[in-house]
Amino acid sequence: DGGGEDEGDDSAALMHDLLVANWPLLRTLRMCNEPGAPPREGRTVHGIVKMRLAEVEAADQAAEATGQPKLGADARSAYYTFDKREVPDRSWPLVVPVLEQLGFEGLDEFNVSARAATIPPELCAAFDTRVVQPWQDAWRTFRASQRTRGGANDSDEEAHDGAPQAGGEETDSTSSAVADEAAAAAARQMEEAAMGDSLYAWGCLDWLSSASRASDKKSDRSAFVVAAPDLLQAPDGLPSSLASVRIRQVAAGGRHAMLLTAAGEVYAWGRGLSGCLGVVSTGCAGIPQRLCSLALAQISISLVACGGEHSFLLSSAGELFACGSNKRGQLGLGPGQGDEVVLPQRVVAHLPTAFAATGSKAAPSEATDPRRAVSVSCGTAHTAVVLADGSLLTCGAADDGALGQDSTQFRRGTSSLNYDLVEASRGDSSVLAPVAVLVPPKTLVSAASAGGVHSLALTRAGQVYSFGAGTWGRLGLGEDNSPRTAPTLVKAASHLGVTDVAAGFEHSLLLSADGAVFIFGRTSSSYVSLPTPVPAIGPAVDVPVRSVSAGRGWSLAVDMVGGLWVWGAMPAHGAMGLGENNGSKIRTARQPTRIPSLMGRYVVSAAAGSAHVIAVADSVRSENKEMVVPAEARFGTTSLPTYDHAVCETCGREEGPDGGDLLFCDWCNRGFHMECHEPKLPHVPEGDWNCFNCKLERFSSCQVCGMQDELTKTLALCDTAPDCPHHGCCHVECLPASHRPQLVRQVEAAAAREAAAARAAAAAEDADAEMGELDGAARGDANPAAPTRASPPPGEEATGHDGASEAAEGQEAGAKPPPASATASAAGAPSKGGKKGPAKGAAAAVAPEKPQWVMSQLHWFCAPCERKQHEHKEAGGSTTASLTAYGARGELPAAARRLLRQYHSICKKPDEGQIAVLASAAQRDAAEISAWFGNAERAELDKAKRLRLEQQRERERAQANAARPQPVAAGGGPAAVPSAAPQGLAPKSRPSAPPLPPHTELMIDELRAQGNEAYKAGFLEKAKQHYVEALRIDSNLASAHAYILCSNLSAVYAAQSDWLNSLHAAQRCVHVQPDFAKGWSRIGTAHASVGNRAEALYAFKMCLGLDPLNATTRDRILSLEAEMAAAGAAVGRATESNGTTHAGGTSGPPHQYEAGAAGPGGARGDAVSTSQHRPQPRDQPADTGAVSGIGIPPLRQSHLTPESVSRGAGSNGALPSAAHATTGAFAAPNPKRPLPSSGANAEPEAKRPPQGTFSAAPHAVAPASAQASEPDIAAGNEAYKHGDFAAAAAAFSRAITCYSSVNAVPAALLSNRSAAYAGLQKYHEALRDADTCIHVKPQWSKGYSRRGNALHGLGRLDEAIAAYRKALHMDPTNAVVIVSLQNCIDLRAAERQAAPSAGGAAPAAGAATLRAPPPHAGSMEEL
Repeated sequence: DGGGEDEGDDSAALMHDLLVANWPLLRTLRMCNEPGAPPREGRTVHGIVKMRLAEVEAADQAAEATGQPKLGADARSAYYTFDKREVPDRSWPLVVPVLEQLGFEGLDEFNVSARAATIPPELCAAFDTRVVQPWQDAWRTFRASQRTRGGANDSDEEAHDGAPQAGGEETDSTSSAVADEAAAAAARQMEEAAMGDSLYAWGCLDWLSSASRASDKKSDRSAFVVAAPDLLQAPDGLPSSLASVRIRQVAAGGRHAMLLTAAGEVYAWGRGLSGCLGVVSTGCAGIPQRLCSLALAQISISLVACGGEHSFLLSSAGELFACGSNKRGQLGLGPGQGDEVVLPQRVVAHLPTAFAATGSKAAPSEATDPRRAVSVSCGTAHTAVVLADGSLLTCGAADDGALGQDSTQFRRGTSSLNYDLVEASRGDSSVLAPVAVLVPPKTLVSAASAGGVHSLALTRAGQVYSFGAGTWGRLGLGEDNSPRTAPTLVKAASHLGVTDVAAGFEHSLLLSADGAVFIFGRTSSSYVSLPTPVPAIGPAVDVPVRSVSAGRGWSLAVDMVGGLWVWGAMPAHGAMGLGENNGSKIRTARQPTRIPSLMGRYVVSAAAGSAHVIAVADSVRSENKEMVVPAEARFGTTSLPTYDHAVCETCGREEGPDGGDLLFCDWCNRGFHMECHEPKLPHVPEGDWNCFNCKLERFSSCQVCGMQDELTKTLALCDTAPDCPHHGCCHVECLPASHRPQLVRQVEAAAAREAAAARAAAAAEDADAEMGELDGAARGDANPAAPTRASPPPGEEATGHDGASEAAEGQEAGAKPPPASATASAAGAPSKGGKKGPAKGAAAAVAPEKPQWVMSQLHWFCAPCERKQHEHKEAGGSTTASLTAYGARGELPAAARRLLRQYHSICKKPDEGQIAVLASAAQRDAAEISAWFGNAERAELDKAKRLRLEQQRERERAQANAARPQPVAAGGGPAAVPSAAPQGLAPKSRPSAPPLPPHTELMIDELRAQGNEAYKAGFLEKAKQHYVEALRIDSNLASAHAYILCSNLSAVYAAQSDWLNSLHAAQRCVHVQPDFAKGWSRIGTAHASVGNRAEALYAFKMCLGLDPLNATTRDRILSLEAEMAAAGAAVGRATESNGTTHAGGTSGPPHQYEAGAAGPGGARGDAVSTSQHRPQPRDQPADTGAVSGIGIPPLRQSHLTPESVSRGAGSNGALPSAAHATTGAFAAPNPKRPLPSSGANAEPEAKRPPQGTFSAAPHAVAPASAQASEPDIAAGNEAYKHGDFAAAAAAFSRAITCYSSVNAVPAALLSNRSAAYAGLQKYHEALRDADTCIHVKPQWSKGYSRRGNALHGLGRLDEAIAAYRKALHMDPTNAVVIVSLQNCIDLRAAERQAAPSAGGAAPAAGAATLRAPPPHAGSMEEL
């Protein structure tokens, strides 16, 4: 028995080993459903067997019941046909023996068409034991071997019995630490294994021409389509800084490429017209250019990615940087960042705080910040980013759902999380936002790839999701090729053990852990819609693959031994790297083909672009130590018949003048005699040889900006004779302005002016002649065969454009500009024989019109030649143009300021070279650019000082509050502390509020953070929603950062030009934090934006008192004072001419505000006893619904209309003043600090000589009476806010009784009771209070406006008009009074028209209906 058990165990072990060893071939078979994996699509063999067993059992029961014989052995068998999707023909001979070992019959390994398998009855009966159990055990073994990415929960839901043992937790933590260290060591080993030191490029390397021109075989640019790998070497093909440097990674985009060194530096080259190279300049570079801004800022990069016309960089700290085209928002920088970004800019993931708080389940070995990016991939016009917590973000073009941000499905699946999709599913997304479905911690993404119009995502559990366009089967979802707007599971890939994904333009690649490659999507003219093994590579043929990359219709793979394989079909302007066939570059390969020219060279990585390839090889691990691919392998051999009887390009003969050899350029394939080549060759060169023109074409680049194209600029060559050995050149536009030659149009214009002057002089001479007319005829007859050209019209004289010059301009703007000699001849200057402005093939591409220079005027030497001249002390008339000689041109334009700000955000201190590049881009002197960065550095230092000052003030305030004893009232509550400061200057203490619970504080902080992120991204409405929601939760403004919330909300309103609400929020800010300088600054900005100069000046002075280092505020104060002085002079002249004096004083704060009953929001904190001097908006909307319990102005959209503004606006278009309008109180930050005064002889209003009809008594307030009246005033305000005018009038009446005399009652309180009576239509009482208000405060315009309201309601229109005019005399810009006055005048005119024409009789009773009621006396404008 024991021997039988051992034999069974051995048999089971052998079967297990057999299945595991052949699992790469068996995993596509639909044998059964594996545990922990999605169910197989369609019927499985296991399902068919169970169905057959059920049918046989039913047949046996029927036979027993009827007494008929049971089924025979053949009838009890099951049958299954393995299609070619499960087992390809090439794998059939290997799979059949394994199936036969399992017990299947009827298969022939030599006949791929015999695919119907018979499952005998005994196998059907024991199918679970003999097939399913071994199959699932092999699956578990395979899956366990693939858990290299630390997936969250892929335990297949297996139960683990047994109680936990003591010390198990410590053992788990120890094993976890060991596993982390092992994983880190493996990652370092893999990173080192992927490094190399040799860089190859092939395919379309023509960065300057269009794709159609590059694909033209007859074009002179066809040589730039390289058919075999070409090694880039220093100093020609690579900068000297890259010589012998280890390269960590390469990336290829549409027409550009990037490489990353082991030190974390990035180099970019290719077609960078959109700024995708990230090197400030836009253009084309054939030599890798260093991204100096990142290097100088010491930002180490760990990963680079290239898209269609944009690039992404990932730093070692997890920060993202992006540059290039942003037309579809693919950079994720938010709206308003422009269509092109020429410098790497930081990208902030638009991920709500709730996502990070609830979704982050990252392992301890990963970064603690869940927003840290770990991977990025760029598609044609969109980008995918994977974060450390396993979330996936996308941005850019949303065509066909390529972003995967299906809002409906997303919100349905994650309603518990506060995601912010910014409506990305409805269109392009300019910010990185989460995709749907793939939500941590349920689904953790480990890798993603963005393709043409689709995307792939790989989870840590090995599942593949696809979304976007589905045409050509690129999503791998079977025959359903419809687009997917949300990630959809690729079920057919769930059993493949996928470890990497690659999305191409119209196809997709999957790489399994064992090195197998699967493809779905377009394959040349056909397609496959399910993951299909790629033939000729993979473990089945002993060629396991390390990495894959997908291009535009073609693919490449790097195997484990350094071989590079390519297959597919490249575009017409590309080449596969397989050389040429019959003179044509090979562009297609139906099956993976290893590149023969790289045999013996160990390729570690490769990147597929649109039509070019960048590969990295390691010379240390290469068998062939000569890394240069032989010229014969790249260009063929000169023994071919095509080279017979070849002639020299210069002399056109086979034999040279001096009998020199005929050499063929290894790039353009043209022949030159050694003596005919310029410069002459002293001997036959060894190795590769390029003619001078090809070297100039390939390796010359501007020594300032690094670009080599002439699409928008003109290249000038070094003047070293006969030819510069360094191929030195520089764009004329990059030279300092003082060293540039003249423009052709300038020379032509000067010549035209001279010609016009000559013609004018000749005409004057003719006029002075006695017989001018006859003389002119004689001159014309003297040479009848040479008629003179008619004088050009005046417009042509001004421009100097005759017919020849216009034709020349048409040629210059065409496909190929003329040589420099032609340009010089057109300008009347001597020619340099075409040496300047060479007619390079690079400029032959259709390009935008560019300036045309007189190149003969330019004498320029490259830096090496100039140094050599100085060493030999050869004093020549020409030296290198200094790159620091731009003249001052006034203020920097907006584009230049934006460029400098972008650079400063990355690098604070650029070096001289970068200063020169920035000066060239900004068209400014290098000294001016250096000064700009110096000023920016000083501004940051000042900002840091202000921050330290604010922090110190915060600490001092906290200490003072802790040391100050709190008075206790008789009722046990906190007592109000009366201020000893003069009336109107005392800071108002904010009512104490109970502290908020910790969870409420966290909620408010979370909303504030979300608002900040939305504001940075440019989503103002969403930022406002977050801030308003936070303030709604914190209705008493009791949180620690309530004042910051108000300040930020004010900034949002200001960005929307909603100055009224901006003012409201800023007032709330200083109400909570009176010594917060920024709050006062926001108040000043709001007032200044609507023309309230006095109020703005006061607020800015308060800000400057709190923040003396704020230079911006100081400048605003000086500007406002100058404007007010000019306006005051104008008003003085006007009033002097009218014989009147302006009634409004200018001392103290801008206006004396009625604080006693400051509108609906001015309850407890706005008591009459502490009336404040406070800036107010000039126009105020109606009841705005103040937040209850705060006593501060509410938040609501402004009710101002363009019509009302235009009626009340002054001559400068500013909003009219309404100093009587109250929006809530805010206290001065320091009662000891003197308030700013706008006049030298200013004095308090109480001491001014009274004006008006009544003799005004001094306006004084008894503190005790004021405190007693505060509750009634608050009640009146609250009642008035809700429209209860009767209760408001009663409350105000009770408050008035608290004062000893009428003269002691504040005018504001009388004014407000008048408003309440007007609301009750008790106009006689309203008139009485208005007159008393005028008696108490005769210089206040509000009293007269209240009187006008009451008289208006009584129908005494003439008196009402007089009162309104008096109010306007005191406040000429009051829009509300202007409207009320106009209404009265219109009503009076209507009454007169309705009156009987005879006898001056009184108007009829019906005419009373023409008298409309006055404007609501209790409106916010009037209250």
